[in-house]
Amino acid sequence: MKKNVFCLVGLVLILSCIPVFAGGGRDADTARVELEMWSIIGGNRLQYWEDRVQAFMREYPNVTLIHQSQFQTDFEVRLPTAIASGNAPALWTQTYRSVVEYSRHLQPVTDEIARFMGYANTRAVQDAWDPGAIASYMYDGRIYGLPWQIEYFVLAINRQHFINAGLDPMRDYPKTWDELITVGSRLSRRAPDGRISHQAMVFPYAGPPIWYAMLVQPMLIQRGVDFISADGSRAMLDHPAMVEAMNHLKRRFDEGITDVALSSTADFLNSLAMGETSMALLNTNGAIASFETQFPQTAGQLMLLPLPAFPGTTARHAASSWGFAVNVSSSDVTKQWAWRLIDFMTKDPESSMRTINSLIPRAGWENQEWANLIREREMVSELSRTSFPSGSIQHWPELQFVLQRAMNRILFENGDVVAELTRANNEVNEAIRNKR
Repeated sequence: MKKNVFCLVGLVLILSCIPVFAGGGRDADTARVELEMWSIIGGNRLQYWEDRVQAFMREYPNVTLIHQSQFQTDFEVRLPTAIASGNAPALWTQTYRSVVEYSRHLQPVTDEIARFMGYANTRAVQDAWDPGAIASYMYDGRIYGLPWQIEYFVLAINRQHFINAGLDPMRDYPKTWDELITVGSRLSRRAPDGRISHQAMVFPYAGPPIWYAMLVQPMLIQRGVDFISADGSRAMLDHPAMVEAMNHLKRRFDEGITDVALSSTADFLNSLAMGETSMALLNTNGAIASFETQFPQTAGQLMLLPLPAFPGTTARHAASSWGFAVNVSSSDVTKQWAWRLIDFMTKDPESSMRTINSLIPRAGWENQEWANLIREREMVSELSRTSFPSGSIQHWPELQFVLQRAMNRILFENGDVVAELTRANNEVNEAIRNKR
């Protein structure tokens, strides 16, 4: 399919509005409701959603649904434009990173909406999800969306590289950030001319800013801070914990664990797949199985393990996801039906995992037989309860590219850590002031 070409799915049936009252009974009112939904294309996701939509309509055979889907890069331009112009649909899919930014445009779950969805109240909706997963769609104590896909970022290692270096992958994998350096020194190799020919830990140079954030933010969260202050008033890029984290990342380059030339030219995931690096940050969304399918040469070699931590702290892991959200500008009846549709679309985790390899982290998913599809199920289950939503913070738009530029200057241009972080901190604070 060509880029910029919409997949317009004419799933049009006439549906009545059937409000549900606190007692759970249905009104006999047959008022008609039209819902328009926008989503992103990817793999066989479109067909899966069409099947789910049709199942919804069989259960509630009186709604008009118009579904448009397009490529993510185009979608991320179209949606904010539509929101700003007042032409956004009743509901859409969006990245968790937009929850805070879009919150004033989104309809949160209320007790009335929760009852319409079939829950006792808002708290019951929250309790239907793993805590770490629903946190990605909560802001200021309210639920602004439900995830249809979530993944967590952990340490991926090539077990054969560890064995070749005389290391036991299960016993010797790095459990602290300092150990990542010491273990990495045994995994990296140099050519006769002194240049690094094999780096121990790849750096996602070609990735978007969120990949940069996911490298450093777990270290901050371990120290009890984040990029932005809890009240959203100022940046924290000059905090001692940030300086500590950046000094660690710089050590990887200074001590030959990661290489400037290799990181600036290689696709970091292909580097892991092709055996050109021994460790990387990788997602857990069925990662081992899907990675081995895409790159058969990695079969039996890769392991996913928890991230390292600072001594005396607990390892923390970033979550990344996409979810459904509802337009606050829609009519009350439309918003109720949009939320009911979202709940329905996310209520069958098994079919989602089997069909599109997307984990829908409803509470208790790990106890189902189908959860064995996720080879690292126990670790993913723990992360689904305890992870933090990387990038789901106030002022992410003002922060992301400033952070990326500062990290590039420090790691690739030998910039001074304190000076560059202070410079970046001032830049973000200025953007925050101008936003008010």
